[in-house]
Amino acid sequence: MDTAFALVVSVDYDCNGDGILDSLQLVGVDPVPDCNGNGVPDTCDIDGDDPDANGASSDDTNENNIPDECEAVLAIPTAPHDAAKHRYVSIDTSGLGDYPVALKVQLTSMRRCSDDLNQACTVDNDCDGGASGPCDSHSDEGSIWWVQAPQQEPLGCLPGPCGDDDWFARVEPRSDNEDAPFLFDFRKWTENIVHIGDCEVVPVATYEISACLPPNGIECTDSVEVATIKQPLISPGFRGNFGDVAGNVDAGTGNYTPPDGNGNITDIAAYIFTKQNYGTSNLPQAHPTWVDLNGLGDGQPPNYILNVSDLGQILKALQSNEWTDDPGNLNPGGCPDGPVGRPSPPGGTPIEFTLVANDDIIDAEEDVKIDVYMDAASTVDIGAFEIRLKVTGGTAGELLMQDAKVQKFCNGGANDGQACSVPADCAAPGTCDPTADYVFGTDTAYDARSLVTKQLSNAKASGGASVTGLKYLATYTFQPSQGATGVFTIEVEEDYNLSFFNDSDGVLLASQGGATEVVGVGIDCLDDSHCEQIACRTGTCVDYACITRCLRPRTSKAVTA
Repeated sequence: MDTAFALVVSVDYDCNGDGILDSLQLVGVDPVPDCNGNGVPDTCDIDGDDPDANGASSDDTNENNIPDECEAVLAIPTAPHDAAKHRYVSIDTSGLGDYPVALKVQLTSMRRCSDDLNQACTVDNDCDGGASGPCDSHSDEGSIWWVQAPQQEPLGCLPGPCGDDDWFARVEPRSDNEDAPFLFDFRKWTENIVHIGDCEVVPVATYEISACLPPNGIECTDSVEVATIKQPLISPGFRGNFGDVAGNVDAGTGNYTPPDGNGNITDIAAYIFTKQNYGTSNLPQAHPTWVDLNGLGDGQPPNYILNVSDLGQILKALQSNEWTDDPGNLNPGGCPDGPVGRPSPPGGTPIEFTLVANDDIIDAEEDVKIDVYMDAASTVDIGAFEIRLKVTGGTAGELLMQDAKVQKFCNGGANDGQACSVPADCAAPGTCDPTADYVFGTDTAYDARSLVTKQLSNAKASGGASVTGLKYLATYTFQPSQGATGVFTIEVEEDYNLSFFNDSDGVLLASQGGATEVVGVGIDCLDDSHCEQIACRTGTCVDYACITRCLRPRTSKAVTA
């Protein structure tokens, strides 16, 4: 009987002639150098009419040795994220596909007018506001950094919930600024819109952002050019400093338009409304990347949070003060290596936050007001402050923040002593003034509060206040949620990103939380002092309930012989 045999021959290739079979080159490496997944190393895909008959043939239109189907495409985002910003550059990564790339950021232009480093220029004497002289290249031009993995942490989205366009990323130098990313710089970018903000991103600069392929980042498939904001116009022929965070409110969207090149009161309003409303209401808002100008202090890297340091910069800009007293903050090459974390506590005797509640036991339908004070052991210069209160505890439910503001009262007139918000609340000739012990007195100050984050920002319109001892800052109002009971603890959150003081120059001051306040909801007592003592009865607080009993005098029995 005849037997038929079938001979199966498997053919493997060594398309690039390096002595390693193609199948072995695609095993045990990450990322696999086969971007189109056809089983052929990418370097061998580009061979025109497939002369090696391996069944793989890709075009390389731009002759960059990358198959066209693997080209990573970066783009400038659509409005509103295409707007020029102070400390952020934004990119659209939706065209990068499913293959890992590293994003390179290179400072291509930072030419400044020699007599005004805040102004960009292209040729000599090409300066706004009448500035003249040489147009100088900056020594940091050509510097390279690599974008790190974006984050969407809660702090990154305050005040409000994270959205699809709330991805933020830092940058890091590699190998002494040479074109050499680390392996972990390569990743799949699935966030679509990424906002790159760090110490290295400064106003009046142009950056080239490129998508570079593994393993060494030398081959880059696409790039976009993004510029940061120029110096805003305060009045015709006169440019102020950097604080232009929004244009006017768009009648169609109801939100602020991007920075429009003008510094005015609209920028203050944009900060206040965005702080109070971002992601939570239909009131006017600007995107946080427009408004986040500083970290915790003048010229510090943006920290993804809207706080009083940003408001302080806007106010300084309208007064034509410098962006920063330290020119080093305008030099991207002078930024520290490593991630920018929360700052170390500054030196000096700390200012202490102190809380005082208007009542320590309330019914479920009542509000409780918490006055916040500062206590300085020595004279300090206060230009702005930020407060965030934290509420913990309770058996059920929670204490919900209803308001936070500087309490004001009518001074004089028929409504003397009554609470007010604006002068119209007081009968003439009465005025609406803060309490006498308010830290900024009767000087103009701006405040904004967020019900979501339980934060309040307050900044003096200009200069600072020289204060010592105990001074009033603001009043918070809390209301129990439905069914709330138990004992709640309220305290200032001790985090220099959330509760802090700045001096009149925007410098972070040392501070610390003081005593906490304890408020009981729907209970009898916190201690024996809350229990009535009537006639022979004495009250004792046991498990937050008053227990009473009558104390009878002891009598001695007669002893008979």
